Amino acid sequence: MLSEVFNFKVMSKRTNLLIKIINQEIQENSHPENVENVIFWALEYYAKRGKGTWGETIACAIKERILDAEKEVEEPTHLIS
Repeated sequence: MLSEVFNFKVMSKRTNLLIKIINQEIQENSHPENVENVIFWALEYYAKRGKGTWGETIACAIKERILDAEKEVEEPTHLIS
């Protein structure tokens, strides 16, 4: 659960609400598409807009972190072969 990862007392009210709502949406999984997929696709779309904004840069960085983490789960690099 996200509340275990984040220290909610030092975050803004908006951040707390955002994390709470996204966490609930993922847990409920009541939409025709997985919420985590929609979030990833939105990051990918925003990162590719081509307007050169910081938002695009941040979206791209988050998307890349997700892809790297998926690779790590699929093929752990910390194991000696």
